[in-house]
Amino acid sequence: MFKSIDKQGKKLLQRPASLEMGVNQDLARIDVRPQHLFQSVLAGFLGEGHFSRHVRKMRQTYGERRDVLVNCIAGSAGACSTV
Repeated sequence: MFKSIDKQGKKLLQRPASLEMGVNQDLARIDVRPQHLFQSVLAGFLGEGHFSRHVRKMRQTYGERRDVLVNCIAGSAGACSTV
């Protein structure tokens, strides 16, 4: 049914001609791979440390919010709760 072919040292699958049109349409519908420009920008963003800086900032921000929430719960419920 499917044939394995070798092209420049790479193993590929060759679809039967009867499936070609349907498979191509399905792939076009679900193909969500990032484009080269997006990948390049993302690589720069990660490589320059912007994502790490963002994660540290969000951890601090949400940690502070959590502390406020815990204090509010502890203050409201008193000895009835353990947080």
